[in-house]
Amino acid sequence: MKKFYLLVLLALNVSAHSQDAVKKVSKNYFRSDPFAMEFSSFLKHLINDPTLKDKELYQRSDTGLFYLHGFYSSHNPFFFKPKKVEVVLAEVEMQYADTLPDKDTIMLYQLVAYSEPDADGIKEVKREFEKLHKSLNKGFSSTKYQEQKSGGEVVGAWYNYFVPTHAVAPVSIMWGKTKVPGEVALNITIRMKPSYNQATLAAPWIPTLRRN
Repeated sequence: MKKFYLLVLLALNVSAHSQDAVKKVSKNYFRSDPFAMEFSSFLKHLINDPTLKDKELYQRSDTGLFYLHGFYSSHNPFFFKPKKVEVVLAEVEMQYADTLPDKDTIMLYQLVAYSEPDADGIKEVKREFEKLHKSLNKGFSSTKYQEQKSGGEVVGAWYNYFVPTHAVAPVSIMWGKTKVPGEVALNITIRMKPSYNQATLAAPWIPTLRRN
């Protein structure tokens, strides 16, 4: 029994450290920080941000989920100078396991920086991607790297960063080619869930551990 509780406490301690890493990403890169205020205040700050241009907003209704999209006129937390910086906050459905009959919703909070469509832009995005990974890698319990290829060429790659007590990766970073020739994009995604007017990490769970 004592061994069981020690394992649970260890998992919770690692999870708390990882949650601090998520908050660091949100604070350092996103202009509106959902973990720094009540979730309703975060939404107001994001929706009414005077630097957010070409805004597209759909409030949650009986027929659709929340969706916000826009471009920042001045916000740039990166070392390179992107052509444009996009923000998306989208509510999406998620089913954690095939055995669960009901679906839940989580929020995807994304910041996307687009390069100039030239060779220097591609190099800058890839360099920024690796800088991000070096900064984030030690803050999470585990990391998974994947690549997307086309005709033998790597056209995109991403890292998912995991927390031991949650079913989905709370943070991902990605670079990839867009439909515009020569253009690539750098994407930071946070997955979260509003709970009691606070932003929390999505899909919490406690692993089932043997007690003997």
